[in-house]
Amino acid sequence: CTSFMQQFQWISLSTEESQFMNLPLALFVPPAAFLVHYQLNLLYQAWLHTEVVGSLGPLEYVLNTPTHHRVHHGHNRRYMSKNYGGTLIIWDRMFGTFHEERGPLAYGLTTAVNTWDPVWIQFQHFVCIWRTFWRTHGLWNKVSVCLAEPGWAPSKHEHRSTQDVPQVTQPVPKYDRRVTMPWACYVMVHFALVLITSRQLPKNLGMLGTVGRLGTTLWTLSSLAAILDCRPTAALMELYRCMTVLGTGLLLWLSGGHMTSSLALTHITLACHACSVVVWILYFMNSPKVQLGGKTD
Repeated sequence: CTSFMQQFQWISLSTEESQFMNLPLALFVPPAAFLVHYQLNLLYQAWLHTEVVGSLGPLEYVLNTPTHHRVHHGHNRRYMSKNYGGTLIIWDRMFGTFHEERGPLAYGLTTAVNTWDPVWIQFQHFVCIWRTFWRTHGLWNKVSVCLAEPGWAPSKHEHRSTQDVPQVTQPVPKYDRRVTMPWACYVMVHFALVLITSRQLPKNLGMLGTVGRLGTTLWTLSSLAAILDCRPTAALMELYRCMTVLGTGLLLWLSGGHMTSSLALTHITLACHACSVVVWILYFMNSPKVQLGGKTD
């Protein structure tokens, strides 16, 4: 899987495979058969993400099991690029990408993202590819940065080596900015509000309204993540967001429209953001005495 295609996997029917990469299957497999097998494969993988289930005996030789899938998610050097199988593990055994679970596992990416921002988490891979592309000399090398395997660079003898993966130290440190309890509750309230309102959209919402609502949702998630990350810009970012939502809601109300399909929910949303504006104004009046959080674990 190339660098760019691996990053485009999130624009898909699921987080597992890209629609674009599945299109050639239409030349050989009936769409109905593909969709049935696709959903069965997806349902099967739901139970693999656990540490509760141990070895399943002889089934380990044929099926993808929790022990095999834990290896797939590990970023230990010995577990890199292993156990790709969705339902069957026989393909990894045949093509040399199989590895048994041995010793402690460290889950996650080889390089920690260290943020709660979902927008940056989705797009930071493209930023990394672009930076590598810009630094790399030679047209063919630049093309290879985009089309070769993830992590490709001319200095790595044209392929990624497991020696480039940082050595795992136990216990693995977890990213955790310790925000104070009041700010944690603030984030929980606004996160719940954005989840509920996203399910109660007005039926007459046009294309422009849909794009605006999507942008507001992403802005909300990034702004709340900034609070959890204890970023210096978090307070100003959240104040602007609350004022924008409140102003937009009031303009819609004056024009006879509503932010959601429920009038009561619209009133709750406006009241919540109005209170939040007051909170952030008081925050700025008391700064720097009021702090969002503390140190990083």
